[in-house]
Amino acid sequence: MTTNEESRREFGGRLSNRISVRRGAFYTVVVGTLGLYAVLMRDLLPLAATAWVVDTGSHRFHDLNLFALIWIAILGLAVQLYRPDRRVTAAIVPALVMAPLAVVAISTNSPIATMPILFTVLGVVVVALHPAGRSILKIRRVQSVDRVPSGLVSAAVVPLLVYASDQVAKQYTVVDDHAALVHYGSMALIAVFVLVMGTSAVLRRRDWRFAAWTAGVLAVYLGASSVAFPGLASSAGPVWGSLAVGWGLGFVAAVERGRDNGFMRVESTIEIDAPIETVWEVTTDPGTFVEGINWVYETWWEDDGPLGEG
Repeated sequence: MTTNEESRREFGGRLSNRISVRRGAFYTVVVGTLGLYAVLMRDLLPLAATAWVVDTGSHRFHDLNLFALIWIAILGLAVQLYRPDRRVTAAIVPALVMAPLAVVAISTNSPIATMPILFTVLGVVVVALHPAGRSILKIRRVQSVDRVPSGLVSAAVVPLLVYASDQVAKQYTVVDDHAALVHYGSMALIAVFVLVMGTSAVLRRRDWRFAAWTAGVLAVYLGASSVAFPGLASSAGPVWGSLAVGWGLGFVAAVERGRDNGFMRVESTIEIDAPIETVWEVTTDPGTFVEGINWVYETWWEDDGPLGEG
């Protein structure tokens, strides 16, 4: 065996070990975070369902929607346990949910600040260790966008931002239990989150289905709870609530139909971030080159599909 062959094998072994260690750390953090959610929020998470039938007082509307949002964050973590390379949108969601809550809680001296801070840190670690690497934050847009779902997102921008602005104003001006528990800020976050996920579902090539269903489910939840409890704090009322339900159902249906019909075509380019020594290895060793081609096939074609399967 020549010196070059030994060096190549040694380099490949180090690279393989590094990837294995990183992936192991990623799964460990994901499982640990899920366990912390189960332990620290064991009495609160059921409220996303039980508050529909059990009267929790003036916090009922907030309980339904806030913990539905947190369930979305938990789901984003849980799906990372299977083929995380293709769950890039879902992987960002836990940090995307908890970071704004932590900021608002800190800025208002809320007594619940510790928990959002903890889960924000863990969410950021999940993103940092994600097997997809830096590509997790890349948009990689579709080439052609269906005008129906994009029109629905555009139509929702003004009402959702008006609602969010109203809730932010209440968070920082009203002195009550809702403000202390960051309920107003949470509702503002939900409104903005629906827009962010809706935009991601329309434009992003990878993991669009998670984004579409997240936006739709949260809109339906917000709308249905507004219809059911129009007199509670933060309720949008029966009219806007009904419109939100219709929007959520229509948006999910429009995105699914558009993707199935191939309206949202994807770009055929592949972006790969790698150290220069890795690039050199691929270009100078036929065996490594073949392995690289197999990796591209698995992570692009199989995971995303030629039409950007979600």
